[in-house]
Amino acid sequence: VPAEAISRALQELDPAVRAALEESIRRARLVHREQRRTTHTTQVVPGGTVTEKWVPVERVGLYVPGGRSVYPSSVVMNVVPAQEAGV
Repeated sequence: VPAEAISRALQELDPAVRAALEESIRRARLVHREQRRTTHTTQVVPGGTVTEKWVPVERVGLYVPGGRSVYPSSVVMNVVPAQEAGV
């Protein structure tokens, strides 16, 4: 999508719709930020440990249905978790 088409769409977006989308993003970010995992090591026997290390993948592909309808929630619910995971 050309940058100017994106800019034009943003300018034409109803302010109430934009506010609702921004609130949806804020809420999704809050939830997914809490799902981040950290490295955890468990000692199973003296001198023996098991370590879980959570590392985000480098890239992801996202699918958002197109056509006659728009699905902004599909963008929010796919993009925000990836961003919060560090992708």
